[in-house]
Amino acid sequence: MKLRSVIAAACLALPAISVAEINYTYVQGTYQVWTEEKVHKWLIKGSYQVNDSLYLTAEDGGIFDFRNASVGFIAPMNNLHLYGQLGLGDSGDGLNPVLEGGARLAAGDAMELRGAIRYLPEVYAANGPAPGVTDDEELLFIVEANYFASETISLVGGLSIPTEADGMILELGARYNF
Repeated sequence: MKLRSVIAAACLALPAISVAEINYTYVQGTYQVWTEEKVHKWLIKGSYQVNDSLYLTAEDGGIFDFRNASVGFIAPMNNLHLYGQLGLGDSGDGLNPVLEGGARLAAGDAMELRGAIRYLPEVYAANGPAPGVTDDEELLFIVEANYFASETISLVGGLSIPTEADGMILELGARYNF
């Protein structure tokens, strides 16, 4: 009998627990380091949420010196959002499609986690193709954490693991949420 009361009280308290809101309207700057190539570059990224299920995003720079503009689609499920992005990227070799899919999770009052898979065609590092890479297409596995220092400012840290190139890409930066 006591166990049921405890479970009922916990279930009633769940809606009162504050969860960080997943925000798609922001400007972000991150410093990227590629461990294998010892390349260090800045990446500037921005996003704007059009409605509950659609957002626009753009980025410039980074390890691959890549410009990208994408349309994103959101499937919100409370504190978990599944998303997909379709865009065009330019790395100096013409415009090519860029695909990304993943999930964003509000993991508490001040933390958001993101996991994604991203396909980038026709990309090179800042100093040319990576050693041993015969193909200039890249598939990245991405893990990112976003810690909210305030309602508008958050700290971002991430890790990307490429499938074609050696090493990994580490990033650290800040985000201004609108």
